[in-house]
Amino acid sequence: MGRIDTSKFVNKNADSLSIVDELKADDEVVEKLTTLGVSKEEIERYATIIYRYKLSKDQCKTCKGLDKCEADSYHNSTDLAIGDAGEVICTFGPCKKQAARDTVSDAYLDRCFPDEWLTAIPSQSQTKRMGKVMTVLKKAVASKDKKWVYLTGDTGTGKSYILASFCNVLASKGTKISFIDANQKFGELRSLSMDKFKRTAFESEMNKLQTVRVLVIDNFGSEFKSEYVINTVLRPIINERAKNRLFTFFTSNYSLDDIATLYGTTPQAKLEISTIVSLIRKNIESETTVEDGIENYLYK
Repeated sequence: MGRIDTSKFVNKNADSLSIVDELKADDEVVEKLTTLGVSKEEIERYATIIYRYKLSKDQCKTCKGLDKCEADSYHNSTDLAIGDAGEVICTFGPCKKQAARDTVSDAYLDRCFPDEWLTAIPSQSQTKRMGKVMTVLKKAVASKDKKWVYLTGDTGTGKSYILASFCNVLASKGTKISFIDANQKFGELRSLSMDKFKRTAFESEMNKLQTVRVLVIDNFGSEFKSEYVINTVLRPIINERAKNRLFTFFTSNYSLDDIATLYGTTPQAKLEISTIVSLIRKNIESETTVEDGIENYLYK
């Protein structure tokens, strides 16, 4: 990781004077100092502090992304402010990109995808097939009735990543999102519900998934399937979100017909899951297939 070279600050000699001249010639530095009420004549007095700010600013201009940060303070940047005694001081805080990622991260009440995906956004150079998926998602967000999306397709087609990149845009605007893995989260809920000492935790988790503005059920169909899971976890979540018309997105390797078959291992389970599948179909335009193709590489 790159370091700021502070060796130039050691002595007030010719090098120091050249630094002062460099600072005075930097329009952005001068503009910043002007907003703080600091004149050009005062630059020499605070040259060390101001020069550190300049180097940090210049490094951030050539930023290659958070994962390749070369700043002196990793993912942080230097700013200038006026101290209590009226002197120029350096302040440190998250850089703009880190602050933006923090905003996105904080919007997720649950998140089953890796940190690296928090900076993913829909590509501007989309293929026709990728654009089609994004159109479906945007249409659902704007819809009054069909607020759900069911993405299906083979493993590796990028369903989860596509949906994460779309949700990041919503999260950047402060929209609260629960992005859960069906296998993991439904398993946790099943265990909590069966432990009388953890009933409060179960009810709290269920309430969150029933009421959060956006719910993503990733890998739907990978979870343990039983009448108990249907009645205790799946149906209450689906029913409540349908009743309140809350955005609900699914990714699955299975079609809805497959889901009905996988869950319908007994006559009662078959009846229960058919009701849920019908409710999902009622709230989506249609199942959207994410096909394998070049767009997978554009989003990685």
